[in-house]
Amino acid sequence: MKDLMSMRPTRWFNPQVKTAAKGLAEVGLGNVDIVSAAERLKRVAPYFIEAFPDTHKTGGILESPLTAVPVFKHQLTKRYDVSIPGSFWFKQDSHLPISGSIKARGGIYEVLQHAEALAIKAGKLSVTDNYAKLYSGEFKQFFSQYSVAVGSTGNGKGKMNSKSNDETYNEFIGELRSALRTWQKK
Repeated sequence: MKDLMSMRPTRWFNPQVKTAAKGLAEVGLGNVDIVSAAERLKRVAPYFIEAFPDTHKTGGILESPLTAVPVFKHQLTKRYDVSIPGSFWFKQDSHLPISGSIKARGGIYEVLQHAEALAIKAGKLSVTDNYAKLYSGEFKQFFSQYSVAVGSTGNGKGKMNSKSNDETYNEFIGELRSALRTWQKK
């Protein structure tokens, strides 16, 4: 820590890092969950296009733009006198449609998953429907009878709040720092 505080070049590698296979096994998610999430996001894309016009250019898909950064690669090559194959790209999560945050995208997904389940259970929505209809007055009225609480450890809560209000849930509660997992507090 002294090196870091003295602004000396420092590197640290997490000794508890795990392979993706081990980490995912502990989370309890598998390929079925990934496919299900991808299918849900495709179903919701027409709604995003209706509700958030800035998603039209991405077809309603929430993806961060990638920008080539050849000058950065050149500077690294020059500074360290090494040859670096391939291209360097910058993933601009700050430009993510709707949320501007990769963390908020997860919160938005959770709200949408909940909204979809409520609408399907009420017989108002089928997975074969065009989800643009979620933007209709009928669905705004339907969702107005529900509340949602979303916790966030960062600034993503503002965008999730915005998303919750767009779904016309009556309430939003954010910033539940006390609910952090133990590993997040360390």
